Amino acid sequence: MATDVVPISAAGQHIGNLINVIGVVVDLRPPTLTKRDEYMITFTLCDKTKSLVENGLIVRYFHRIKDDLPEIQGLDDVVVLRNIKMTEFGGKNIAISHFTSSWIVGYQSPIRKEFIIKSSGSKVKATSSEMVTINILREFWKSRGGAASSRGVNPVALPKMEEQNSHKRKFAHIKDLQFDHFYDLMGEVVKTFPGNGSFTIYLTDYTRSPNLHCYEWPNLGERRKDSSEDDRHFYTGRKGNSSSKWSGPFGQYTLQITLWDVHADAARKIVRDGCLLNLKNVRAKRNADGKMEGALHGDRKFPDRVDISVVKDLKDPLVALLSRRKVEYQRRSESERLEYEETLRKESEQIEEREQEEKKEAERLNEYIITRKANGVPSILVGDILNPADINLKETPYINRNYRTICRVVDFLPHKLEQFCVPKEVKPKATHSTVNDYGQIMNVYSDGTRKPAFGDEDDHEGDDDDVPASQRKEWEFKFALLVEGEDGATMRLMVDDKSAQFLLNMDATDLKADPCALAELREKLYILWGDLEERKSRKLKRLEKRKDGTGKEPDSRKRKSTSFKQQSKKRHKSNKNGNEDCTTGDSDDSDDKDENGLIVGRSKYFSALVREYGVKRTNGEGETYWQRMFGLFGVMIKY
Repeated sequence: MATDVVPISAAGQHIGNLINVIGVVVDLRPPTLTKRDEYMITFTLCDKTKSLVENGLIVRYFHRIKDDLPEIQGLDDVVVLRNIKMTEFGGKNIAISHFTSSWIVGYQSPIRKEFIIKSSGSKVKATSSEMVTINILREFWKSRGGAASSRGVNPVALPKMEEQNSHKRKFAHIKDLQFDHFYDLMGEVVKTFPGNGSFTIYLTDYTRSPNLHCYEWPNLGERRKDSSEDDRHFYTGRKGNSSSKWSGPFGQYTLQITLWDVHADAARKIVRDGCLLNLKNVRAKRNADGKMEGALHGDRKFPDRVDISVVKDLKDPLVALLSRRKVEYQRRSESERLEYEETLRKESEQIEEREQEEKKEAERLNEYIITRKANGVPSILVGDILNPADINLKETPYINRNYRTICRVVDFLPHKLEQFCVPKEVKPKATHSTVNDYGQIMNVYSDGTRKPAFGDEDDHEGDDDDVPASQRKEWEFKFALLVEGEDGATMRLMVDDKSAQFLLNMDATDLKADPCALAELREKLYILWGDLEERKSRKLKRLEKRKDGTGKEPDSRKRKSTSFKQQSKKRHKSNKNGNEDCTTGDSDDSDDKDENGLIVGRSKYFSALVREYGVKRTNGEGETYWQRMFGLFGVMIKY
């Protein structure tokens, strides 16, 4: 697990490893849904070591829940990424999220003028050193002129340009458009589409914007394995969007603009495919797919004014620049297509490899064990749960927190399933009140006893001897599982009544008197631990046969049992802090146990949620202490 922050310039030296990075957002694309039913957001980060967008670090963050993606508001936001995995894709180093990844996003509030920080969870907070880095990076980025400087714009010239054009509407190229702003545009009409009350044009000035829809080369869209992921040129088209009728330009060069009112009427008369068009006061907005498009409505003050016109002066410097960009695009178009096709091929191979790894992981885990979703719960090994690196167990005996781990059941307590349910003692309840001879109000309970109405209410409830056994008709689950993690460490998990009901989807009852419920319990637990109960039952029967006439275990058996405990303790030295061994210690059953004395069943690994808590105990000297305990929760057997 990564600890230090790695500069973006050095991120490429950590291919295949998890790192922590801090950077400023210089490029951002809206979240998309992949074919694997995951949401993905793609953005580019820069810092002091890499301050240009073409040299920045491309990040792809995946999550099943869209709201759990990094809450980036826009460019110039500061992002802290922890445990992000570096990989090489399409000849370029990129970072992708890992299941242990977390994020922190800081942005300037446009209303309160304060710096707001959001994170992937309530427990994910920026450290003091991270805050220092964030503040230094903000000051550095502000001094450079913000996101404009990452694209090669001279920040010194910006104030003069704004001062000169303050009285004019802003003219812009397509690559510089931002959402919810108004611009004057000039470009070539690629395609037109007359509508009912509107007129849609597709305009290009041969500058690329990552916010635009992507038009792919013919016959490439259908070969795209996962249409939501983008390549190094950010051509993020969707399957089926490519069409042989689209003549270009391909990629993210074309802005769709819908004209309304008098502008639509004028466009039907003067606009043709291939003409050069001037447009004023076009609003850049976000469509339903999260992409950018334009809209031009009529002016309420001047309803007859038309803000579109065909360019007639072909000697205009803007026309010359557009023609130069068009020639440059045509020159590199074929090489970009070949490179793009190669990128798609590598992308497909990477996705297929990832799917194969997930398939192997799914085959290894028990598919009939369902784990509740728990966002923000870390997934760690059993040994790391027992021996945490972030706390001193001598000073802090336990911490109330949750974990996710991969484990399998190797033993259980009690030894017999009939004992998995215990009576829930019913306390007598007050039925009515009366006044005794001394004028004192007394509560009369269902068992006939009387107690003062204004006395210590717990006195009567704690008197369990007053409750007849016939009244104890309610039952609850209470058992323990010994689980083994992938690292070989073992841990005892307590299963209380609520967790057991969720696990088994059945209510507790008297299992000794209800053979149908016992059979149902046995079938469900077989899904969880395989033939573990059968092997353990055979072992217990053999143990009974080996006892002598006094009912005590022979000395030779005791020595073997002690030897197993020492061996198990040596192998699983992490099983302290209240995790006692649940096994019976039958070391002679070599066919039913592994080399460490644990019963060998056919149980498969499964994903489990574990909660840590403490229980107050009293030792032999009367001193109280806290015992560290673990419980199972949020796991269900699919039956």
